[in-house]
Amino acid sequence: KKQTNVLVVMKDKVEDKKNNKKKRKEELYLPKRSIIILISFILLMIVQVQYFSYNISMEEIVRDDRLEFMKTEQFKPELSYWFGRFLGCIIGGLLTYITHKPKLIITISILFSCIFTLLTPYGFVAGVDRIIQIRVLFGVFAGIIFSSYIDLSIRWCPRNEESRQITFLFSSQYAAYLFAESIY
Repeated sequence: KKQTNVLVVMKDKVEDKKNNKKKRKEELYLPKRSIIILISFILLMIVQVQYFSYNISMEEIVRDDRLEFMKTEQFKPELSYWFGRFLGCIIGGLLTYITHKPKLIITISILFSCIFTLLTPYGFVAGVDRIIQIRVLFGVFAGIIFSSYIDLSIRWCPRNEESRQITFLFSSQYAAYLFAESIY
């Protein structure tokens, strides 16, 4: 199977007449799969920053006196996210196994996770039950994204690079945490 590469940098060497050196081009090619993995890393970081922004905003909301119910039931939305993420990993693994279209599943899941992130403020105003529903659905789509990226990286990477690429993808969670903590 022929691998496609992407040209990243191209330099022209200048001709040196004194030393009779010829002009030649130096090119640096990266495999297309490395570009895909880098883009995936950035997208996974965005999904994780959405999760961390919720946690940070939760601290501010608990301080607000108008939302008294959140002080006693603060752990429920957090727990509901992780429950949804657990379900999403299972669902995402099954979807990619059945459909063999991880890119489509990832695209749809990112769209829905963004929608549920935008609905989060509505959930705080509507009550604990509504925020729990929104957080479960956000967790489901986040779990689908992560399990689909494993399938995508296995399809794009040669066998000897799989663990390195998957480790790089999962390190996006920690990079997102560092990024979110630095901006909030």
